[in-house]
Amino acid sequence: MLYRHLNTEHTLDDRSTAQARVQMQVVSQLELQLQKERDRLQAMMHHLHMSKQQASPEPPKSEPSVSSYILESN
Repeated sequence: MLYRHLNTEHTLDDRSTAQARVQMQVVSQLELQLQKERDRLQAMMHHLHMSKQQASPEPPKSEPSVSSYILESN
């Protein structure tokens, strides 16, 4: 359905090609930002996990989930 709309309503010209290129750049930048945010979250979770291990001498019984980290920080 989307392809039908694109083919009938949006002709392939220089403007649409340029718009597609811009959209590709936007998606690429968003993917880079998402990876940075994932890396940041992983580092934060690692830091929290290490802090909890240092705070309690006994080993944790199970690995906490992401949601438990989020709930504890609120």
